[in-house]
Amino acid sequence: MVQRGGQKFSSPAFQFGERIIWGFTAIVLDRLFTDLGWTKNWDTRRELQMN
Repeated sequence: MVQRGGQKFSSPAFQFGERIIWGFTAIVLDRLFTDLGWTKNWDTRRELQMN
């Protein structure tokens, strides 16, 4: 979740090694993985706080 100007934004995020892929790139990957049937179950309550 990212907070900017008093608003909260959330998107899919993926850890790749020591890096976090989030935002537009993660949204595109999430859609691609879903369309290809590669999506795995995950804990939707898990949040990563980003500044």
